[in-house]
Amino acid sequence: TFDSYRQYCALWAPLCLEEARAQLLSEAISDIPYWRSKPDKSPIKVVLQPLKKDLDGSSENMGVQVKNVLTDNYKDRSFIANDIVLLLKKESYVWDAFKGNLFKEDVAAQKPSSMPATDKCKVLGIVGHIEYTRRSIEGITIQVSRKLWSQIGSQEMTLVRLGSNITALREFTALCRMDSIPLLDYILGSKMSHYSPERLK
Repeated sequence: TFDSYRQYCALWAPLCLEEARAQLLSEAISDIPYWRSKPDKSPIKVVLQPLKKDLDGSSENMGVQVKNVLTDNYKDRSFIANDIVLLLKKESYVWDAFKGNLFKEDVAAQKPSSMPATDKCKVLGIVGHIEYTRRSIEGITIQVSRKLWSQIGSQEMTLVRLGSNITALREFTALCRMDSIPLLDYILGSKMSHYSPERLK
């Protein structure tokens, strides 16, 4: 049994996060082999512009909008709210990662373990989510980290769709609202404590 709703959430919230990560990784891995053969799945180079209303904001996130697509002969595609995308400053990062060569030089150099963590970790891209459903790439709004955008954000970046976060978001929303459902006491186990193991068989 659980002592409270908060204790129940504290147990399940990390599991929801792990499920979301696993789902995104699965979707991304299934799409990678088709980056070159299927135009609707290939990475695209876009022109981005921060939203004016977010330029002087203080929140952790900010919105950037796709103003134009620079990739020649690209195939347009739709995005739905909460799709997860990756923005990269250099398109070569995508194809180096595709070939498994992105950090090959760093591994060959065998950097010492005493090196500061800030020097070891390279920020190559920004993960963001689509704010509103849209049937074309031009005009989509992407919510990104304000801090990361200030570090590597650029007018021209390569956009890669990683997957959808809608299922994990629904599950997490339901978890957060669970304190208002009529069966809460049964879920927490407080209403079941008077049953003996023999009666439950």
